[in-house]
Amino acid sequence: MKNKPQHFAIQESSVNNYTDKSSPVKTFSYIRYGVVLFFIGIFFSSFLAFAQPTTQAKDIIIIPISAQTTQLRFDFTGGNGVGRIVILRNATGTYTPTDLSAAPSANSAFPADNTANDLDPSVGGIAVCVLNGAGTSVAAVTNLVAGTEYTVRIFEFSGSSASPTYNFARSTNNPVSLTYFTATSSWTVPTGVKGATVQTWGAGGGGGGGDNVGGSGGGGGAYSRGLPSSLTAGNSMTITVGTGGQGGKVGATAATPG
Repeated sequence: MKNKPQHFAIQESSVNNYTDKSSPVKTFSYIRYGVVLFFIGIFFSSFLAFAQPTTQAKDIIIIPISAQTTQLRFDFTGGNGVGRIVILRNATGTYTPTDLSAAPSANSAFPADNTANDLDPSVGGIAVCVLNGAGTSVAAVTNLVAGTEYTVRIFEFSGSSASPTYNFARSTNNPVSLTYFTATSSWTVPTGVKGATVQTWGAGGGGGGGDNVGGSGGGGGAYSRGLPSSLTAGNSMTITVGTGGQGGKVGATAATPG
């Protein structure tokens, strides 16, 4: 038992100005306070990490922008975080944020592979943050390519964008994958996909012709949304995209419909 206290003298080398080797009790006292401070540090680190939001953002809606073939708008219903990040990626891109690490800055343009705003370091995979904040809409994302598959995912966070705590759960229509078309094309059902939502925006009709007075304006294009009855991976579906109507000429009796 007399030698047992000497066990604590092992830590003596870590104390530069501690030279009294005859008093192992003092050495033990140093270690004890060090352990107390260590646990206090853990406590404060845990205390400063905010609890993750309990309600995730949901119901992402894709909206085309008039007369723009390389831009899309995204609207959604926000959760109960103080903010959120919206990540847009291509088919092979990946990105998952990290708690307590600064959230990525938002950029409105979809980047080229392995450029400054690409969050995925792999070759071919591209991911970008298009919103960082409290909004529930991304007004316009540019540099998109028709016929390309994209995925949108939203992560609610608490705390601040400099030190966020995320909700990583999925929710209704979050994430969503999409492919848009601006010309007649085809779409192959990806592996693992069993359902899809098809949205179509019709072009406007042509304005009427006139003689001494101007012709009437053309009718606006319609919107339709539906669900295919069944999908089989690998099957190809033809996508037909029409054009706007042609305005009537002077003296003509009718315009061309859209």
